[in-house]
Amino acid sequence: MLALVARGLSNKEVARALGVSPHTVRKLLERAYRKMGVGSRTEAISLLQGLAEQRPPGGDGERGEASLSGRP
Repeated sequence: MLALVARGLSNKEVARALGVSPHTVRKLLERAYRKMGVGSRTEAISLLQGLAEQRPPGGDGERGEASLSGRP
C-alpha cells in the first residue's frame, strides 16, 4: 500500500487498486505512520525512500519485493 502512496496515488485510488474502502486505507495508513514514527504521508515516503536507498538492488532479499519505484 505504501508503494502505491509513494507513486502519488490518492487514498481513493489506493482503495480502488486494493479492492478496499478509502476508510480502510486511511486507517491502515494512520497505523503505519504510528509504527514508523512519522506524522504525515510526506514523512512516511521520505523515510521509505531513505531506507530503499540503503537496501541493495532487487528488493529485501527475503521475499523478493520490488523497490518503491515499482522497478524490479
